[in-house]
Amino acid sequence: MAISVTIPLDKLLEIQRRIRVTVDAYENLRTLEPIQP
Repeated sequence: MAISVTIPLDKLLEIQRRIRVTVDAYENLRTLEPIQP
């Protein structure tokens, strides 16, 4: 018996927005301060 987990659309959009903000901040940080080996 398969259990389907449904995520409300607004929750999904909120999660996507948080991920995008985190990725953007990470990219900006890498651009400002390049990591040298």
